[in-house]
Amino acid sequence: MRTLESLPSVQSPAALTEPAPPLCFAAHLGGGQGIARPPALIRNGDFEKGLTAWHVVSGKGFVRQPVAAATIRSDQVEIDGRPLVGLGGDFWHTPFPIGANSGHLIRVVTRSAGILDSDVFAVSQRYLAFRIGGSAGGGVGLELRVPARAARAVRVKALDAADADGYVAVRIATPNGSDVLREATWDLAPRGGGSLVGVTAKVRLRVRSAQAPARRRLLVDHIRLERRRPPAFHPPLWGWADIHCHPMAQAGFGDLLAGHLHGPVEDLGNCLPQHGHEHGNLLKPIAMATDGGRLNDGSRAASGWTTGTPGPDDELGFRGWPAFDDLTHIKTHQAWIRRAWEGGQRLMVALVVHNQMLAALTNASSLNFTAQSDRDTVEPQVQMLREFVAHNRDWCGLAPTPEVARDLIEHNKMAFVLGIETDSVNDWVRFTDFPQADTGPNRTLIHDTIHDYFAYLRRLGIVQVNLVHLSDNAFGGMAIYDFMFLVNSLQRTGTLPTTKPWAGTNPDELVARPVSVGSTLWDVLESTVRDLGVTIPQAAAPGTYGIGDTNTVGLTVAGQEALLEAMRLGMVIDTDHMSERSETTAHGIATRTVPGSLYPLVAAHNGARFMAPRPLSATAAPVPGSRRSQAAWPSEAMKSETQLEHIKETKGIFGHGIAGADSREAPGTTVLNNLPGSSRTVAQGLQYVASRLPELPIALGTDWNALLEGPGPRFGPHAGHGLEGEVGQGADPAWQAAIRTERWDGAAAQADGVAYDAPIRDWREFRFDDRALFEGTPAEVAGHWTWQALVLLASGADLMSSEVAKALTPHGMTVAPALELARGLKGTAGAAPGPGLAGLDYARAAFLAVNPTAVLPNDHPDVVKLSGGIATIRGTWDAMQRPGTAPPMHRDTVGPMRDFDYNLDGLAHYGMLPDMLQDLRNIGLTPAVIDSLFRSAEHYIDVWERSAAIGARIPH
Repeated sequence: MRTLESLPSVQSPAALTEPAPPLCFAAHLGGGQGIARPPALIRNGDFEKGLTAWHVVSGKGFVRQPVAAATIRSDQVEIDGRPLVGLGGDFWHTPFPIGANSGHLIRVVTRSAGILDSDVFAVSQRYLAFRIGGSAGGGVGLELRVPARAARAVRVKALDAADADGYVAVRIATPNGSDVLREATWDLAPRGGGSLVGVTAKVRLRVRSAQAPARRRLLVDHIRLERRRPPAFHPPLWGWADIHCHPMAQAGFGDLLAGHLHGPVEDLGNCLPQHGHEHGNLLKPIAMATDGGRLNDGSRAASGWTTGTPGPDDELGFRGWPAFDDLTHIKTHQAWIRRAWEGGQRLMVALVVHNQMLAALTNASSLNFTAQSDRDTVEPQVQMLREFVAHNRDWCGLAPTPEVARDLIEHNKMAFVLGIETDSVNDWVRFTDFPQADTGPNRTLIHDTIHDYFAYLRRLGIVQVNLVHLSDNAFGGMAIYDFMFLVNSLQRTGTLPTTKPWAGTNPDELVARPVSVGSTLWDVLESTVRDLGVTIPQAAAPGTYGIGDTNTVGLTVAGQEALLEAMRLGMVIDTDHMSERSETTAHGIATRTVPGSLYPLVAAHNGARFMAPRPLSATAAPVPGSRRSQAAWPSEAMKSETQLEHIKETKGIFGHGIAGADSREAPGTTVLNNLPGSSRTVAQGLQYVASRLPELPIALGTDWNALLEGPGPRFGPHAGHGLEGEVGQGADPAWQAAIRTERWDGAAAQADGVAYDAPIRDWREFRFDDRALFEGTPAEVAGHWTWQALVLLASGADLMSSEVAKALTPHGMTVAPALELARGLKGTAGAAPGPGLAGLDYARAAFLAVNPTAVLPNDHPDVVKLSGGIATIRGTWDAMQRPGTAPPMHRDTVGPMRDFDYNLDGLAHYGMLPDMLQDLRNIGLTPAVIDSLFRSAEHYIDVWERSAAIGARIPH
């Protein structure tokens, strides 16, 4: 905001106590209006009565004014002459909280000039306040005008010539280039003299004409006189939040993750020294187990870029990662986080993360579990984020307080908020680290022990905290959902978590996943545990089918004191990873500690337990909403209906995860649940949680760089990736055929892909190397090559080039199937039967897919069968590219060859989250849910502000 006086940004104590100067109408009235005593208020300064008490002096700039604030959408808002999102698409076209005081405001977007004046009023109070936004540069503005003779009488300088009524401008405000309303306050009785109190005045809104195609923009509201300086005004924030992410994870996990945050993305480098060729480094067993066989990436590790299909020893070209199913590489490079910001993200909670057991296994360092402790990883990761912000301060900043977070987002930047999620806080791992008896002296001792460290974390900038993670620790019991975390807890604490079968009565809260020592997983991992030198306890008897395991341990006395200490410091409390007993105790403390106040509870990266598929026995036929794979069944880690009520009751916030491979269909959903592991799975969870928390905005909780996949694509060979784990749940061929049919039919039913502003260009084999989708289908022998052929055609590659033919010919083959298929689809080959590989003529099959009536008697049956599969894939390709109403999105690229396409790649890296949001909109996620996401940054800061306010009332 530019004004012709210096406006303090906060209200001084003196301004709150000094009385308003007395009115002096007799001395200062005048100005040709013929009014003996004008009104002492500005009438209709909120424009709720149209233009009553206002009149157009000249021009057409103020026609059809005022407008309803609720009709303003984000795509109609500009900041510094640019839209809020520069990536295209319409996923971000949501209602925009422009900052209006009530229902209406002036919003002018015009090339025409115009002047709008208020009725004359008497300056009856010391302060004139108003909200203003719009174009910078002086072409629009708000003026306070008084009679020229009155200005001379009080020795206030006139800023322009007198108008037809004899009034001159004595104050002028022009916007700062943002449409978002900012509040300005003018002191009309400054201590240095020149008081305007008592003077007759009017407010003028002015728009000067603009040259086409430029348009001037002016937004004004809530013009009024105030006796005291109004408190600081903060407009509601717009933008989506990721409230659980780990961009600094490469400094944890024992150097497991490859990649880095800074520099040009083309210089990201490859992971050969760290992971070995195709991730086969025997000294990195976790990397080899999770991503073994994946191609390595990089750009400048050797001279030049690969432009064709790389040879066996060529590790260049960004092929193996980033990818939606990659686990051991950083996918939050600064270029990709910035793209998420350009796509409307305005807040990220960046959490320190670590797992000591994983760090030891990563380095195969004789299982030295004392290496890189939870405590030792905190400061390096905090410093890494500080350096990141220093490198990118033009678009982001670190927010140690909610006030700083608001200021960053108000200036259209991304606010980073620090958090911590390690298996222990300060290496307080064992229950015996603190007294166990719940006595006053013990609580005092515990508080005195932990206070300084929690205060240190807060001084370090840590805001959000998980007291429990992937192990029981001194503060309480973890949620049970993965057997390896039992092993982790055993190694860290010396004791296996004590589990019991779920004993609830609400079927919507069912825990079905078996994660006890007596489960079948124990037999698989028993030898591994023995190798660790751990004494194996007596295996418990397996539980009842369909009833899973929960942790018997809740928050310890130390955990209760730690929760209170975090609350005293106003930290945001994430209850994810707490056992049900731990969460129940946390809810009691949060709701009873301060009478009349509910401390907000947060689930920052989770899903609703209700949405998990129900158990299906190994001999049952497929049933909608049920699965055989235990990994899909509901676990204690997922939020129950009761826990959702706790978030609702305390007005906390839910950050929905994106890694779900499978889901039931949400009641009343607008999105068909016909392709597990894709955006459709994400949509089910978002819709259900939004329906359960109807008044609370929903955030994302990506949990990225924590060895998790993202949603896979809806198109291409990876479509329906979420069913891959289900196929192997039973050896009977009928089951496997049923699941494969479900996947194939779901993939074939997809349509309305994300449109891009540039053709797809990367047709290399890595993108099409998954063949599982096509098993048992008419496209089994060439489905993956068909997709490659379609991309080859879309790229505009020269189908007659010998270089292209060489690059497309698989090792050990003399024919390039994808190239032959492309030629057949284009009609340049395959018009008549010809020789093919092992009797299979790819060009002919593709030609028949486009021309099904051209089948001849001598066409081989396999060729005719394949043509049907190709036709199905081609139909899906056409449906993917079907023109929609959304503007195309800007395509992300890296280097001269690699490009990203959400339709075929899924959520390959963090910068494709906007593409995911566009896909969610394309498949029918309701505008209300998408709007909820774009209100999540504001809501997170509101949760933080309330936490700080309540925490300040908790005595030590």
